[in-house]
Amino acid sequence: LPYPKGHFDVIICADILEHLFQPAEALIKLRQYLKDDGVLIASIPNIAHWSVRLKLLFGRYDYEEAGLLDRGHIRFFTFDSALKMIRAAGFKVERYDTAVALPKGLNKVSYYLKFDALLKTLFRGIFGYQFVFRLKKDKR
Repeated sequence: LPYPKGHFDVIICADILEHLFQPAEALIKLRQYLKDDGVLIASIPNIAHWSVRLKLLFGRYDYEEAGLLDRGHIRFFTFDSALKMIRAAGFKVERYDTAVALPKGLNKVSYYLKFDALLKTLFRGIFGYQFVFRLKKDKR
C-alpha cells in the first residue's frame, strides 16, 4: 500500500477475510499500517450457523449468491477458528459482538423478550450469523 507504516487509526475488514486465500497473512500485512493504538474491525460470517448445520444434516451444501454460502467465499470460519487466525496474525480481541439470526419471524420476538443476549453469549456458535471483532495489536 502507498502509505507509511502506522498510518491508520482504524482499518475495517467488513466481510473481506473469507474471500481471501490467505486471510491471516492479509491481517499480518495490514497490522503494520495500523497505529500502535489503532483498531482493526473485522466482520466474519459463521459457517457453524444453525442454517448451514441443518442443510448439512440433510446432505445439502449449495453455494448461493449471497449469505453464509456465498459463491465468493474461499475460507470459512467458526468463532474459534476466527480467534485462532486473529491471534496468529498478532492481534488480540478487545471486544466482539455476535449478529444473531433465527428462523424467519423469531428475530423480533427474541429481541423484544431480551432472549437475543442469551443466544449471543451461550449459543453464539449455533445462532450467531456473523461475528464482529474489535482488534488491537497484541504487544506481547
